[in-house]
Amino acid sequence: MEANPAKKLGKLSLAILENFVESKLGEKFIKELRHGYDLVATITRALESAENRFLTEFEDKDLSHAMFVDLSQKDRPELQNAVIDFYQHPSRSNFNEVLSAVLLGEFKALSQERVKRATSTYVAILTEELAMLDPEFREKVSFLTTFREPEKVSKKESKGSYQIPPLPPQGVFGREDAINKVANLLELDDKTILNISPFALRGMGGIGKTTLAIAFAHKYAAKFEDGVLWTSLGPKPTPRLLLDAWGRSLGLDLLPERDEAACQNRLRQFLHDRHVLVIIDDVWDTIQGRYFLIGGPYCRTIITTRELPIANDLATRERVLRVDVLNPEAALALLQKLAPETARVDKAFSIRLCERLEFLPLAITLAGRMLANEADVPQRMQRLLGELIERRDSRLQLLQAEGRPGLEEEKPVSLQAILGMSVDRLDKTDQERFAMLSIFGGEPLTWELNAVSAVWETPMEETEAAIARFIQRGLVEPRDGRYWMHALLADYAADLMEQMGL
Repeated sequence: MEANPAKKLGKLSLAILENFVESKLGEKFIKELRHGYDLVATITRALESAENRFLTEFEDKDLSHAMFVDLSQKDRPELQNAVIDFYQHPSRSNFNEVLSAVLLGEFKALSQERVKRATSTYVAILTEELAMLDPEFREKVSFLTTFREPEKVSKKESKGSYQIPPLPPQGVFGREDAINKVANLLELDDKTILNISPFALRGMGGIGKTTLAIAFAHKYAAKFEDGVLWTSLGPKPTPRLLLDAWGRSLGLDLLPERDEAACQNRLRQFLHDRHVLVIIDDVWDTIQGRYFLIGGPYCRTIITTRELPIANDLATRERVLRVDVLNPEAALALLQKLAPETARVDKAFSIRLCERLEFLPLAITLAGRMLANEADVPQRMQRLLGELIERRDSRLQLLQAEGRPGLEEEKPVSLQAILGMSVDRLDKTDQERFAMLSIFGGEPLTWELNAVSAVWETPMEETEAAIARFIQRGLVEPRDGRYWMHALLADYAADLMEQMGL
């Protein structure tokens, strides 16, 4: 059994897990051999998820705290048979009653009604979490008609589900033309046009694909009377859980479904005659992204990705829009919106910073937030502004406070780490070649293939193949017969070149 996950569990979860392990340890290894997964680790993950959900969703916070924090840590033999019986026969288990008895025996002041409501809610959540993770358990609960029964409403009664993330507090700058282009390509003004193919927004990390999709959804949500479904995948998604979340938002119970493909088919059937906007954000894998193509004939689908092959596979090349950097005026307006005090500094400094960040929306946003935090000491703010212009490390270490899927989701992440997610997907040889591209100077940084071939000391055919891979990863773009790398990617490449000792 993995030790680390268990450390995150509260006392009730630990008590359940300990009794489960004690009774099932002998069968654990047989199950692993037969099914290729660690049953105890699965139970641990389900307990952890159920605990987190219960602590968040259950309104009686004092009782939920008591169950997972204040419960005394002692042997509870009464749980042993109840836990195993619940796993083997969830439809006729007395698990609720045993849990209630444990809590009433531990906390004398609690009423039976209060405890019964808590245990019923907790067991329902735990049942759902186990069913999502364990196929064997899912089969056992698939026939329970009372388990997460969907709300039975007609299409006319349905109000739709609008899962649109909020707009950034500073607003959206310089994207009106792109938003209108997406609207035209999705044929929003004519609902009689059916089976519109998905559309993809593609571009390097930090270019603003997600923000553009959010802005589009907010502007046109009213055109989709049955709602907006949004999901963000990232490099390591859990498709089954994300599809289940869509099912819950639509009033569908997807837990009895066999796998992701079955969930996808169920959602497609449900949306067949509905008018929904489906947005699949931050796709890193074609197969995973394809699970979320659930729209019916009246739906519209938008995909965002860094990688050209994924965009082409899911949307076709003619329906891919390359998202570009901001124009200089929009970049300066964004910086001054976030840090108004920069307008009172020499304007040339602000313009130069936007140029040095090469108008990348994420970099300007992070720089603007940092400068705003230092604005009460104008001399310091001006010094930091100068450092961002002059020092590569200052630019690369700009921090995004909200974390990022695939890196740290709960801690700040640097601009360098965000940009590096695409470089990390290259093999070591290509990483070295990418780093060596930083020797080409100039603003903008462009080059011809023969120059790259000379630097890499590779045949032209091999050079072409490597540059093609960089384009597919969103690290390089063709531009007027030459090839372009964004200034901040060049900063990253120069830093990588030093680390590699090239």
